Amino acid sequence: MERFPHLFNYRNLTEANVKDQYINSRMLVNLLKNEIAILFPFIITLNSIRVAKGFPSYMNTWSLLFIILLFAGTITLFIIRSQQLKKKSANETE
Repeated sequence: MERFPHLFNYRNLTEANVKDQYINSRMLVNLLKNEIAILFPFIITLNSIRVAKGFPSYMNTWSLLFIILLFAGTITLFIIRSQQLKKKSANETE
């Protein structure tokens, strides 16, 4: 998915901002992929070790809330960045 940014759905994509938007979307997919690749094995491994040692599982509401906020924050950051890139390219074409 990261290799084919031209297949994503973009709003108001113009020739002036196409390269920046493609780079931004590739960075978003790459960052989300890395967050998942680091976060989930880490949580699963630590949780399995805790349960095996007889401690209660620490996967609770706060853990889930943290994961959701992390992903939502990342996506929000890149949406804001996409809007800024769109405004920047509009100002350069004027």
